[in-house]
Amino acid sequence: MRSTLYLKFIIVYIIFGFLSMFTVSILTPSLAEAPLIGNMATNLYRQAAQMASDYLPGYFSEQISLSDVRMQLSGMKTQLNAAVWFVDREGNMITSAQSGSFPSAPATIEAFNPAEAGSSQYLVGDYHEYFEEDVITVISPVVDGYSPKGYLIVHKDMSDLDMILNTLKMSVFITLIVIYALS
Repeated sequence: MRSTLYLKFIIVYIIFGFLSMFTVSILTPSLAEAPLIGNMATNLYRQAAQMASDYLPGYFSEQISLSDVRMQLSGMKTQLNAAVWFVDREGNMITSAQSGSFPSAPATIEAFNPAEAGSSQYLVGDYHEYFEEDVITVISPVVDGYSPKGYLIVHKDMSDLDMILNTLKMSVFITLIVIYALS
């Protein structure tokens, strides 16, 4: 009788461990993904808005040249590991910078709408089918003389988010295993 109860306890303990691992593997990504996307998009938007308000209006007032803009966008691309597009009001490409993993920027963005994100600061998707993988896209207006003259568009690959999510999931798994072993 005693060995049967002990065997049942071990079986329940193993089932509990399996269900715990299964629950963590399902819940961690779904609970952490939205806040991580929001945080990454906020950081992207903050940097894009700073560039769009502090530096890029000088292009429209002819204080800086196109080569200076290219150099700044190249630095931004390297810092963010993202594709950076500078377009006019109609979506015509002025200049762009992207790392090797991103496709070339189009000459014109078809059906360009700077307000397509609505009340959100960002979009998630393939951005008008210009990317093969999903990207986080932020659009920041470049204002000169109280009206938008162009837009700075930053696209960051979602695989960067996946790396952070996998690290977080691994941390939760290790914590779960330690708690399980201590129990």
